[in-house]
Order: sequence, then structure tokens, then C-alpha cells
Amino acid sequence: MLVGTNNEIPEKSNYSDLENMKIIFLVRHAKASFKKELDDFSRKLSKKGKKQAIAVRDAIDKFEQKPQCVFCSPSIRTSETLDVLLPALSNAEVTFEEFLYLASDAQMLELLKSFSEETKRVMIVAHNPGLENLIFYLANPSKSDTKSYKKIKEKFSPGSVAIMLVNSKWAEISKNSAELALAFSPKDVLGDK
Repeated sequence: MLVGTNNEIPEKSNYSDLENMKIIFLVRHAKASFKKELDDFSRKLSKKGKKQAIAVRDAIDKFEQKPQCVFCSPSIRTSETLDVLLPALSNAEVTFEEFLYLASDAQMLELLKSFSEETKRVMIVAHNPGLENLIFYLANPSKSDTKSYKKIKEKFSPGSVAIMLVNSKWAEISKNSAELALAFSPKDVLGDK
């Protein structure tokens, strides 16, 4: 079972056999600084962003199911977020993909559809609005955790994580074909710290 901090996949999850499910971890980079002398690609994590990434790493570290592979945008803020997360990701294979920098939901969907069936658990570390749009494209509202769906509707803030369950072949992923099982933000795991 996937378990994290105060959150866990609800017992009412539509899928009883998580061992054979495909699990997608969608991670938005943590908060980045805004310095006029830096172009968008080169923006680094702020002090708050580093704290957010550590909190998210500690939450992911408690999950029983970890990603087997991670695909990351090569921007500085996504790379730095991934650097902080890596200790919680066991031996996941990491690939930096140029197209993930400000990728659209359609581009990320094509990446998901390209995976072999041996791959069961993947993570994408990227940017909004592509990630948020992908979540709403994939998530079937009637199968998704109501609290998590509402949380993302309000805001998929920097450092947030969405975990989606898929019960089909990668190549057959389509609109409303996944369950948004869990979503949390750094604020959820940091509290008022």
C-alpha cells in the first residue's frame, strides 16, 4: 500500500490490487527564486523551495511503492528539486528530457504512453500548467479521491505531488482513465513550520 505522512490512499480506492497497478507520481518543482538577472530556465530553488522539497522527500520516503524511473525537466529548479528527492527514490533510473521544460499535458501523455509494460511506477518532475492539465485530463472525477481532486482544483502549488493509479496498458491511457488517489502539497506535510 502507498502510505505517506497523514495521507494514504483511501480504502475506497477503486483498485484493490496496488501491486499490479501502474502508479504515476507527478511532482511540480518546489518554489523558485525570482532574480532579474536569471532567465526562466536558470531559476534556482529559493530557501523556502529547498525546505518544501525536503518535506516532500520525507513524505515520499514513507511510501512502500517507489518509482522505478524518474523523468525530469532539465531546468535548474526541477533538477534541484529532484536532487533533494533522490534519497527517497531508492534506485530509480533518472532521465532528463529537454521537452519536459514547460511541456504541455499532451507531450507528457505521449511520454506515459511510450513506457513498456514492465514499467509499473514512474515519476515526472516538471512544471505547470502542463502537470495540472495532465492530472485533470487523466483523472476520472468519479473514481478519484474527492479531497485530493478538490485540493488540485484549488491549486497545484510548487512542490505539490499527485499520485495517480492506472489499470490499463500504458499505450491505452486516455481521458478519465486514471484515479487520482492522493495529492498533497508541502504545506500539508510541513504544517505551520
